[in-house]
Amino acid sequence: MGKTIRANLVFIYSLLSIMLICAITGVLRYSMDGLFEQYAKNEQKKMIDSIVAQVEDTFGQQTSETILYSVEVIANAALQNGYLVHIQLNNKELDWDIRTHREEECQIVLQHAENNMHSRYPGFQGKYMEENYDLKIQGTNVGYISIGYYGPYSLSDGELDLLNGLQNIIFVIGLVFLVITIFVSGLFAKRITRPISEAILVANRIADGEFGATIDETAKNEETAGLITAINEMSEKLAKQEMQKKQITSDVAHELRTPLTNLLGQTEAIIDGIWEPTEERMESFRQEIMRMVGIVNQLQQLYVLEANKSRITISNIDICKVIKSVADNFDIQIEKKKLHMKIIIQKDINMRGDEEKVIQCIYNLLSNAIRYSEENTEIIISAQCKDDNTEISITNYGAVIDEKDIPYLFERFYRADKSRSKATGGMGLGLAITKAIMDLHGGEIKVTSSSEEGTCFTLVFPTLE
Repeated sequence: MGKTIRANLVFIYSLLSIMLICAITGVLRYSMDGLFEQYAKNEQKKMIDSIVAQVEDTFGQQTSETILYSVEVIANAALQNGYLVHIQLNNKELDWDIRTHREEECQIVLQHAENNMHSRYPGFQGKYMEENYDLKIQGTNVGYISIGYYGPYSLSDGELDLLNGLQNIIFVIGLVFLVITIFVSGLFAKRITRPISEAILVANRIADGEFGATIDETAKNEETAGLITAINEMSEKLAKQEMQKKQITSDVAHELRTPLTNLLGQTEAIIDGIWEPTEERMESFRQEIMRMVGIVNQLQQLYVLEANKSRITISNIDICKVIKSVADNFDIQIEKKKLHMKIIIQKDINMRGDEEKVIQCIYNLLSNAIRYSEENTEIIISAQCKDDNTEISITNYGAVIDEKDIPYLFERFYRADKSRSKATGGMGLGLAITKAIMDLHGGEIKVTSSSEEGTCFTLVFPTLE
């Protein structure tokens, strides 16, 4: 099983912190080494200048009896600081070298200085070095002072301890910073991944059939917020589809139950000899069977349309011709209900689309308009070009559709008037099929309904290439 996002984030943050700490430590060490080198060289120069000045003062102020003693004191003090003093006068009256008197201690001091430098810098290239300085008394050169040391520079025990101590402090600070970084990155990673973990749990619940489950977590970053929104919307749509599926099952069962029950009852009556199998009864059977076949066919057609398995065949359509052709099919129903048909079409309206499916849309809407019109009223069919679209409207005057019912008109088996029977209300699939055809064309269907202006369904077809 792969690592979690949280573990990966903590690892990445920790790795970056280690790299940053190492970089900072390296820079600080390099900077400190440079500073201490410069400091050691400055102190070395000060110490040598001080030794030379002390020797000159000794020769300028003291008598010959005390000079030798003072030189020994100065040289011994210099040896403690790692410097070897050799004094020689021009008149050969004095030739004093610390190495002659304390050779073993001189070797120990030089070796100690070398060990100190190698302990800090294993590759340090140091050696014994000597510098000569003129010994001047009242401006007159009376000899020279030779000062030897381990160089080019060296660090004393105190300086080395200070440098190592600073390095240890930096290391401890870096370690503490790393621990804090890991802790903070863990909290930060948890904050980032908590909505994702919640999304996974909800997604699993949805996969198990718990449609409608939503994520309550909020996310600060855009990507995670988009993921949460997408999952919540998907869950809501799946819940709605599941509810629709159950409703469809219930509606189909309801639509088929009545004709099947009638067929079963009448068939049993004929079998029992109660009824005679007359031609009228056989025709009634046929009508019920054809009704069920019609329901199944429309459901199949709706499935094909909504599943995008149907393809539209684009061609030029003469809207005026199509509307008049469809209207002619309803002459009998219009005459029976004493309705008046009015067709208002701009001249030469041509559009591109699937002619067969466009005819079906107009047929479904006109069929509904006739079915729900009151007797002695008017049905108006109009077509016009508007904003590069082709709009076809069918208006009838009858019962007003409640505004709360309009959003559901295009669902399967939905009837705004629940009291309508199958004889007057249809099967509730025509508008769903019409909506699916309009979606296939990239168009839309609009509905308005009022007692003054009647009920108007408008098909809006976009311009197709």
